[in-house]
Amino acid sequence: MSETDFLKSRFFSGIELVESGKLKEAREVFLKVVEVLPDHLPSWENALYCSTQLDDVELVRQTFRRMPLAVRSIDTITMFAGAVEEWSDVTLVLQSLVIETKSEDDKLKSPDGALTSLKILIKEISSFKNGSTKGADHNQVDPSSGPKIDPEKFMATAEALAYLARSSEEPEYTRALIKLFLTLIDDDIFRDHTFQFATISLLHSAGMFAEITDRVVSSKLKLNEVESNSLEGILDALNKTKQFDTSCSFIDGIDKQEVNHKHILLFAQALEHCSRIPDAINLIARHCFRLSSTELVNERVRLLSEENRLIEAKEFYMAAKKHGIGGKILEKHLAKILLYSGDYENALRQAETILKLDPNDQDLRQVKSESLIALGRFDQGFMELYSATNDENLAQSFSPEILIAGDQGIGDQLMFLQMLKTCENQLSGLGFRFNYEINKKIRFVTKNRGNTISVSLTKLSTTGIPAFIVQNLGEDEFHRLFAPGINSDIPNVIDLDESEINGDTIAVCLGSSATAIGKQKTISWSKILEILKSSKYRFVCLEYSEASKIEAEKLNDERVVFPDCDLFNDVGEVAKIIQQCDHVIAGSNSFAHLAGFLNKPTSLAVTEGYGRLWYWRPPFLIDGRSSIYPKTKLYLK
Repeated sequence: MSETDFLKSRFFSGIELVESGKLKEAREVFLKVVEVLPDHLPSWENALYCSTQLDDVELVRQTFRRMPLAVRSIDTITMFAGAVEEWSDVTLVLQSLVIETKSEDDKLKSPDGALTSLKILIKEISSFKNGSTKGADHNQVDPSSGPKIDPEKFMATAEALAYLARSSEEPEYTRALIKLFLTLIDDDIFRDHTFQFATISLLHSAGMFAEITDRVVSSKLKLNEVESNSLEGILDALNKTKQFDTSCSFIDGIDKQEVNHKHILLFAQALEHCSRIPDAINLIARHCFRLSSTELVNERVRLLSEENRLIEAKEFYMAAKKHGIGGKILEKHLAKILLYSGDYENALRQAETILKLDPNDQDLRQVKSESLIALGRFDQGFMELYSATNDENLAQSFSPEILIAGDQGIGDQLMFLQMLKTCENQLSGLGFRFNYEINKKIRFVTKNRGNTISVSLTKLSTTGIPAFIVQNLGEDEFHRLFAPGINSDIPNVIDLDESEINGDTIAVCLGSSATAIGKQKTISWSKILEILKSSKYRFVCLEYSEASKIEAEKLNDERVVFPDCDLFNDVGEVAKIIQQCDHVIAGSNSFAHLAGFLNKPTSLAVTEGYGRLWYWRPPFLIDGRSSIYPKTKLYLK
């Protein structure tokens, strides 16, 4: 008889020993058999059953772990679940459960099957006492009845499911298991802090943010019912599912709760999305110094900047510094604040100080270049701006043959080509010839005596064009043409007078697609339509920002028409429509450039500080009009 056959016979004798009550001898047999014959065991179910009768949890665990996945069944899984004593083993149970429902030969091969399996498993766990499952009735499991599970067992199972959510290659099965598992608790139980924390942690691990939102909404949860460790997960889920109003509803009474800087940041994010930036600023102010949080200080400075409360932002920065709160991000914010508030000398000094430590910081190089330009040091400013955004050899881009092509950065392309047009006569004397073309994707070509060189937009940054002009014409001539420094106060857009509108047909694009500063640059349709009330006007909506287009549609004003074309990609078609209009009203930077390049009378709404780019500020203004586009008049939004 071979050794394999001998051990098989020993296996059956072990079963007989169990049945006859000789448990000590049976244990020795099963330890040997399970260790040597994992692939040839005649009946794993019998082996597991026998091991559960031997009062040896380690043998049960060893038997189940050695059991091949292919032969595990719902019966063996629940048998193991009822026998183990350490709740960490629930992870193994649930892993097996997910694998089991994938079996092609098993009837439980769908998410519905996984739910049925978990019902059995929950019943086994909840009825388990002293390692025994005797008396458990698998046929009478009703999750809707809300069986009471010991908190320790509930949390252990939740942790196991969370482990699966993080590691399983079959997330749909895991999510199905989680959804059924959570039927164990109703809205009242959800208010219990122990169950609440386990539930939120589990759902967050699985990325089931909508389910967290549903739980919070259905239970009408209030702040005083939220467990402190659960608050971050709840707020994060609400914000991720864009339920910002619900997030904001938790703010009442927040000053009396134990909160950390992450809670405040999430609240501020919700308030910002609800257009309650002043409330977000005040909320952060009440907590940032108490929590000594650099992140909160940075966020408040950013929000103050976006609200153009630049003096307040600067004062707050100084207060934070006195409290020992700072860092590079805050120093960068200060440089931007100084720039946007018109303190160019100190903005330059601040940027240069930080750049000594990090010379490759793109944001600070931008601040440095714009400060230099505003101070009239154009050669240095444009060269800095160019080199900060371009890795190519600068000298190569200043050859007499230049071609600029592409469909990105359209606004800057238009402006810089407008600059070339403005000084075309002067540059012609240096041997340059120019030819401009606009097609669907915009293409500009400059020629030199019939020869053309192609340089892609990504390789030739258009910031090189002003530097090119300065280099060839000199700073004094550039200053005379583009930056005379003659400026008057810019009127508010509410002072826009009908006498300043040329004709009756007005092309309008008020929204901006910029993610960081788009809100600050955008002006509302209702404000424009209220200013220009006459029925004689016909407004052509050229919004490429979906939010602004929806706003215009909701106003249901008969004077507004909506062209049927791709307003984001088909620039050539947009240019044709603008040409047919009498006047342009813009809040969008790119749209203003296009209107200006086409030499259309344009009213452009800009911000006082944050979001207002360098070429819409002194010294590039003449009595409130752009020196680059003489027919473009600026207004404050």
